[in-house]
Amino acid sequence: MQYNFDLENTEALLSTALSYEYNKNKFDKNSYTNLGNSSNMGLVVNYNISDRFKYYFITEYKISNSTSNKFQGSNMAFVLSMQYDYTANNHKIIINPKLRYYGYEFRKLDYNKSYYLYRHTNSLFDGAVYFYALKNYYRPVSQYALYAEYYSDYGLYSLELNLNWDWQINSKFGHKLDVEMFQFYRNSKDNGNYYTNIYYTSFLYYKFYKGFKGGLYISNKQMNRDVLYQTFYQMQYPFFGFHISYDGAFEFGK
Repeated sequence: MQYNFDLENTEALLSTALSYEYNKNKFDKNSYTNLGNSSNMGLVVNYNISDRFKYYFITEYKISNSTSNKFQGSNMAFVLSMQYDYTANNHKIIINPKLRYYGYEFRKLDYNKSYYLYRHTNSLFDGAVYFYALKNYYRPVSQYALYAEYYSDYGLYSLELNLNWDWQINSKFGHKLDVEMFQFYRNSKDNGNYYTNIYYTSFLYYKFYKGFKGGLYISNKQMNRDVLYQTFYQMQYPFFGFHISYDGAFEFGK
C-alpha cells in the first residue's frame, strides 16, 4: 500500500514542490519476504529563466527498515538539469545536460537479484512470454531503471548531455538527430571507475502526407530485453532500416 502527499507552489517563472511518499509492507520478490515500511521525502524545483533557458532540480531521501535512520549520503538521490531550446528558420535544437547521483541505500530496495535478469538460469520468469510495446524503444536511455540495475556498496554518479535536432530541409524532406551521452562513475569501496556510453539515432525522412512520413533510420541503440524493465544496449556497429512514423495528425493530400 502506498500513500503520497504533495505541496506545490507555482509562479510565473518558478515552481516548487515538496513530496512525501509512504510505502507500507513493501514486498521483496527476490526473497519472498516483507521488507517492512519505507518512506521518501522529496523536493522539486523548476526555474524558467526565459523561453530558451530552463533549470530543474529534484532530490529525494529514503528511509526504510533496511537503511540507517542516521542522515547519510547513501540514502539520497538527486538530478540537476539545464535545458536550452533554440529555434531558428527550419531548425529546432534542444540541449539538455544533467548531473545525477543515486546512493546505494536509495537503490537497493529496487533491485531483485535472483529474478531481475531473464537470461539467469534460476530466473523466476521467462522473457519469451513478454511483449514490449514498440513505443518503449523511444524512451530515453537514462532512466532510473538503468541505475537500479547496479547493485553493490557504492554510489552512482552520471554526467549526461542530450541533444535533439530537428531540421526541416524543405516542405517534404527533414532530418531528426538524437544523441544521448553520459559518463558513469561508480564510487566503489574496492575501485572507483568510469565508463562512457554514446547512443545516437538519425532519421532522414520524406513526408508523404501531414502526420505520415518514412525514411532511412540509423542507430546504435538497441532495446535490452534481458531485464524485467527493459533498458538499452549500445551496439558496437550501427544498424540501418526503413522507418515509418505516424503522429496522429494525418490529413490526406497535405
